[in-house]
Amino acid sequence: MEDDNFTIFSDAKSILQALVHFNPTNPLVLKILEWLVVIEYRVIRVEFCWVPAHASVPGNEEADKLTKTAAVELLPRRYPILHSDFWPNIRRSLCDIWQQRWDSVDQNKMREIKSVKSPWKYNFMSRRWETALCRLRIGHTRLTQEFLMTGRPCPYREDCLVPLPVKHLLVECPSLGDLRVRCLSEARVGVGGYILAKILGEDVMHDACGSFKYIVEAGVLHKI
Repeated sequence: MEDDNFTIFSDAKSILQALVHFNPTNPLVLKILEWLVVIEYRVIRVEFCWVPAHASVPGNEEADKLTKTAAVELLPRRYPILHSDFWPNIRRSLCDIWQQRWDSVDQNKMREIKSVKSPWKYNFMSRRWETALCRLRIGHTRLTQEFLMTGRPCPYREDCLVPLPVKHLLVECPSLGDLRVRCLSEARVGVGGYILAKILGEDVMHDACGSFKYIVEAGVLHKI
């Protein structure tokens, strides 16, 4: 006797979610829904069940093998490919191009802070520290760059004979050496060396981090 109840198990969660979407636009999904309606009129019940993909399961590995084989074969397509299906590949290609340009620029001071071209991650922080952190990362603060707009002399630390860029303030200034040892120990490498990426990287997203304490105790937060 023929069975009128069927269950289709699939590890493609996105496909199953598309089948219950209110207004799908993918032509392949629409065709599947059309067939489901035809099957229902024939009093045949079809259910779908999502299962996580598991390795070493013979049926799952065989299905994956057939899927990969079909993906590389140049067969005529009965249904058009949506333009949105190309977005992930386009996005990856653009990111690769941006990364190549990022690596090819000489004297890229921001690459010392972030070597990989990717969006910054942000956690909860005060607006004041978020603003100061962004300015320190790009190297343009009121303390170090205001002289360019006001026509005043380039700023110097009291005991330094070099201009005052952000990097000097954070990792080189001798008058702040003790403060760096106390607040920036996690960014220290070797004797007297500090990694700028650890001082201004993605791990300093809150007001309790050592970088924030360093800026506050150095008395320059209100000048940034």
